[in-house]
Amino acid sequence: TPSLNSIAEFRISTSTYGADVGQHAGPIIEVVTKSGTKDFHGNLHEFLRNDAMDANAYFLNREIAPAGGNAPKQPLKWNTYGYTLGGPFYIPGHYNTDKSKTFFFWSEEWANYREGTTVSGTVPSTRMRQGDFGECDPSSAEANANIISQGCTLPTNPLTNQLFPGNTVPVDPNAQGLLAGLVPLPNSGVDSYVSARTVPENFREEQIRVDQNISDKARVFVRYTHDAWER
Repeated sequence: TPSLNSIAEFRISTSTYGADVGQHAGPIIEVVTKSGTKDFHGNLHEFLRNDAMDANAYFLNREIAPAGGNAPKQPLKWNTYGYTLGGPFYIPGHYNTDKSKTFFFWSEEWANYREGTTVSGTVPSTRMRQGDFGECDPSSAEANANIISQGCTLPTNPLTNQLFPGNTVPVDPNAQGLLAGLVPLPNSGVDSYVSARTVPENFREEQIRVDQNISDKARVFVRYTHDAWER
């Protein structure tokens, strides 16, 4: 993934390839990286994307927001920054004094991506967390059609195979702790949870290119590129 500021030119070929690119069935993108010149040149750059300047994700906005609130916004923060430096390689009075033989171009770039992933699912309603499953009883005035349509059934006591009195299950304190620590409260309707969590990703790249003019008709270059990803 070459830095944009290290690219001199590119070409997109869609068909009728030359022998220099071999056999390919689809398009080819050829990229030429920059080389140094007789003068020293460099730059600093940063490309920025931020959710503060973006609209929210379409599907998140379709979710039912809690009363008086808004649908959670999907995080998006991209920072791509780096620098380049290029010029002649010479030793005054000893080598390449006219700055026409050896050149270098150095590029280094970092990227920090913080992009959200939408997480959604069904969770116990507030009453269910207390053991009250009256919302699942079609014959009850407390019935909730939305929860019933999702397949909620009334729990039975495994010791008696009978419904719990008042459709209320005794909740063990350990179960309450697990619910509180691992299962989020509904934030979209009665029993739905929607969130947009950040997935961190970091990237770094170094690239150096050295060009050597052997003669007016012969030129050679060597390029080393190193990429590093952390997710």
